[in-house]
Amino acid sequence: MKKQLSLLFAVFVIVSLLLGACKPAPAATPAEVEAPAEAEEAPEAEKVVEEEKGLIIVGSKDFSEQFILGYIAVLALQDAGYEVDDQVGLGGTAVNREALLAGEIDMYWEYTGTGWMAHLAHEEPITDPQECYDEVKAEDAGNGLAWLEMAPFNNTYTLMMQK
Repeated sequence: MKKQLSLLFAVFVIVSLLLGACKPAPAATPAEVEAPAEAEEAPEAEKVVEEEKGLIIVGSKDFSEQFILGYIAVLALQDAGYEVDDQVGLGGTAVNREALLAGEIDMYWEYTGTGWMAHLAHEEPITDPQECYDEVKAEDAGNGLAWLEMAPFNNTYTLMMQK
């Protein structure tokens, strides 16, 4: 229970900081507001996107970083108007991958190195991040999976010790 409260607090702090960094646009003065065009409708493509918004099932692995990423996805999708089934903390790497392939979840965050080595069963790592992403994305397309653009962060592990 204490871990869950700590995690919830951490997510709250991160989301608060992110939202606090967003500055609302200044309100338009009456002189700046144009009269609406007569019965102007949204383009057909926009109508389709609105009609297709539905349930998205979000999974994640069951450790701190993945809880945070999972909840970021849940909150962003809800904010965009989607109904979300929160499966954050679903399980480990294999559980999430199998659920994705089986259609039991629609998305979860994955690491390109894990995709390359664990899911696609390659023995030699690709050390260039962009090359690894490109290869994993291309190969997983054959599995019916789409990798979105890379997130702008890195989770490289290092060894740290006192001098």
